Amino acid sequence: MLYIITLGFDEKFAIRFLLRHGIKREDKVLIILPDDLNNNQKVQNALNNILSLLDNLVKKENISILEVNVKDSVLTNVKKIKQKILESGENSIYANLSGGMRVLVLLVVSTLLLLKNLDVRVEVEFENFEGYTEIPIKAFLVPENDRWIKILKSIYNGCGIRETAKNLGLSPATVSREVKKLQELGLVDKEFNLTESGRLYLELYE
Repeated sequence: MLYIITLGFDEKFAIRFLLRHGIKREDKVLIILPDDLNNNQKVQNALNNILSLLDNLVKKENISILEVNVKDSVLTNVKKIKQKILESGENSIYANLSGGMRVLVLLVVSTLLLLKNLDVRVEVEFENFEGYTEIPIKAFLVPENDRWIKILKSIYNGCGIRETAKNLGLSPATVSREVKKLQELGLVDKEFNLTESGRLYLELYE
């Protein structure tokens, strides 16, 4: 798992995020922040506090820091962030975008939307610290497809391959192929259940 944090003046969001999800020793962390670090003592202090915490949680070599010049072009920054994420070699990404400049957050979101082959989740914490909301990015990357919607609805209602095929007037082989695609897209799991992304996709387009 790669945990991504956008960092600003306050590290509290990031620390709660890491502790809440039980980060493991083998996990990786990518901290993304503005590149004027040396000129901003508050951000430097926040970074030092996070690094102090991470020193007891993950291997030192699994911690990466990426400084971004938000005045550079969007393309330059997105390519830079994407390359850093792919270098981690992780297939599962969990990003907390509660801290940092709004421009920085938008750059990270733009990058995450390009990672179609990875399992990406985004979390944003409420400013009053009373909770957070999680967004499964994959649901927004899958194009609207009437057949997929009908198959997902059938699976959600507890139907198997043959029953779904019969209800939709399709062959079992066709439904099996479509389900395999839905599994590759992260909408259906190996146990033939809708994932969180699958449920969100169904709610978005049903």
